[in-house]
Amino acid sequence: MSTPFVAHEGAATAGRGQIGSAERWRFDPASLRRRLGPGLALPELLALLFIAATVLFVVARMPIDGRGDYGQWLMTSRYYLGQTVPDYRSITALPPLIPFLLALTRIVIPDPGIALQAFNVGMLLALVASVYLVASAVFADRAAGLFAVALAFLVTDRFLELFAFGGLLQAGAMAFTLVSVAAFVHAGRDANASQAWWTLGFLSLAMATLSHVGTGLLAVPVCLGIALISALKTARTATTPPEQRLADRRRVLRAMSGALVIPLVVLAYWLLVLLPASVEYVTNPASLNYRGADRLFKALELYWPTIVVIAIGAGCLVIGAVRDFQHRRLGPYVVLSAWAVAAWGSLLLSVLSQASTDYPRFATPLLAPLIVAGAGGLLWLSRWLARYLRARNPDMRRVDWRLGVLAIVCLMGPLGFQKYANHVRFYQPLDAAGLVSVGTWLNEELTAGESVVSPVREGKWIEGVTGRAAIFSQPVRYTFRPVERQRSLVADAIVRSTLAVASHDFFLKFSHGASNGQRTVPRGLIVGANHRGEFLDLLQIPASEVRVLGTAGSDDIRATLLGSHPQGIDQSVLQNEAMVSTTWNGGQPEGAFTLTETTILHGDSPSFELIDQVAAATQPVGAIELQLWPLVPTTAARVDRTGQQADLYFPQAGLEEPKLRIEVVGANGVISLGQDGVLTVRSATDKVHLKVTDLTTGEGTSSVQILDPAQLIQAYDVAAVLLIRYDPAFEVRQRRIEDLGYRLGLAAGAYALMVRN
Repeated sequence: MSTPFVAHEGAATAGRGQIGSAERWRFDPASLRRRLGPGLALPELLALLFIAATVLFVVARMPIDGRGDYGQWLMTSRYYLGQTVPDYRSITALPPLIPFLLALTRIVIPDPGIALQAFNVGMLLALVASVYLVASAVFADRAAGLFAVALAFLVTDRFLELFAFGGLLQAGAMAFTLVSVAAFVHAGRDANASQAWWTLGFLSLAMATLSHVGTGLLAVPVCLGIALISALKTARTATTPPEQRLADRRRVLRAMSGALVIPLVVLAYWLLVLLPASVEYVTNPASLNYRGADRLFKALELYWPTIVVIAIGAGCLVIGAVRDFQHRRLGPYVVLSAWAVAAWGSLLLSVLSQASTDYPRFATPLLAPLIVAGAGGLLWLSRWLARYLRARNPDMRRVDWRLGVLAIVCLMGPLGFQKYANHVRFYQPLDAAGLVSVGTWLNEELTAGESVVSPVREGKWIEGVTGRAAIFSQPVRYTFRPVERQRSLVADAIVRSTLAVASHDFFLKFSHGASNGQRTVPRGLIVGANHRGEFLDLLQIPASEVRVLGTAGSDDIRATLLGSHPQGIDQSVLQNEAMVSTTWNGGQPEGAFTLTETTILHGDSPSFELIDQVAAATQPVGAIELQLWPLVPTTAARVDRTGQQADLYFPQAGLEEPKLRIEVVGANGVISLGQDGVLTVRSATDKVHLKVTDLTTGEGTSSVQILDPAQLIQAYDVAAVLLIRYDPAFEVRQRRIEDLGYRLGLAAGAYALMVRN
């Protein structure tokens, strides 16, 4: 069989059975075309260009500024350009290849948004080309490549979703993995295969591992398994005498061993640099409950055309593998079976070992072998149609039936593009143009070391465009390092509270406050609980619903916490316990009283205590009453017979329902259940003492601490706070930020930028 790498005229060989350097490396395009098998010539090329151009148009027309993770990759590329990056970011913990290539693009195109869009388009084309190449190589027919591209980008939604949220690292790793598979398949076609195929295969595998941690780990067993099949195939298909067959096997081993230098160097880099820096990626306390394997399968089931592709691909894979095994040949479906077993086996191993990884990101690597197998099935269908149609009409050309099958597959394109548009809308910022204006303003006005508090997507974009530190709140399931989770608490404390208290199990925020002339005294408690690693806001105790009642048995309201005057605040963190105590004066002169509200957060148990106590100056107090309002509708609420304990169940988050238990300590009060799960607690004396316990707590997210916004602003040198003007809580948050010494510096579309006076 001919090889696409042929010797120059007069090139010397090293002896019988050996390939000279010129023979190993000279490329013959005509021979490569023969290797790929029959194709459609100009119609095939036009069809491929049409699909690629259509996909490119759909992706490129969507605005990219501020979308998903794109800003994060801009930020990492700054490191390789020698520009400033936030101090808390560990750039070296990320595989370097894709950020480095993006940095090269930014050298040619200085504008960050245009450079990012150009790089995004290039990455999309690379992934399209790699899907085409691997299917064409596996089935030795370029029509299979066309079918695979159509299935991946027009039918399923998982490949295009990478470009909706900005999965550039995984897209790059997938492209290199597919090229590696294609190269190893070519290397197994002939015992005289050039070393160039083995080198390209191992080089592409190395590039995959340097592009994305998770996909790179999956690529290793996939590509090495196919390389092993190719080596066995060359040994089994040799038709030369035994002594020549031995020489062929030795030549294959030499070619493989020479190329193995590349992954060995990359392995050393992984062990010495990436692995130590990436340990925290698999220690996310919330990942299994919110981003576990169940989320992966839900993502695959959510879009019915993807289910169809999986079913067709799996069916073709099983039938083809059985036929290959029956004929005792290492055919294309044996290769695809090894690929699928390695990919899905890696998923199974991760699930069984309960690895805390991002399981939804498994979707694309798992789909790839099934898409190629489905392309093989469509190729078989088109050949069967050809035989059938030619039997009826011998003059019919082959181009008709191949493009006809392809056209039928492409009918799913509009539905897939609409799905992509929905993904993009989900990951878009509220106002891309306004965000660009904010980034420009910050880049010109802020000095070195100053930081910005912002929403999460906007914060990533600000970091990428300006290189300045952004403090933003994001769910724990999207964070990997403790420093990121701490900064998330800081952002929430500054924007959403007048004072906050955090521990392993609770994140308590006082949403309002009143000034006593010297400082703001907080009131109005929001209860955030750790539900299997994720903080969820479940309850609030409004200041208007903390009431001081008249004489015993009376419903007369003497005063509320909202209507009382602040006197002072005492706070401390001692022996793994945080305490915040506020004092308020209320009532008329003839019935004046002092109300003390104390919140105690324990670090060694999943509970906190709330104590409200009244000291009356003249008239005695009949009772204290307060209400606990669920922030989301409860699925169930139960109060025990004595009225001393209540359990609240909330809608499922992750794998189960959050649960809280509220208890009256000291039997000096009664809990009653009202509409919508509202709990009313009334004391029998001038004191009410509650204990709230988290029944679905998770792994640790925070140490016991008090978060004072004024102190946090100084500690993190916050020069600006970005608020969303469309937020229903915008006015409240704006007043709270103004009380901290900020003014409106820029109004840009959906955003209001508060700047330090």
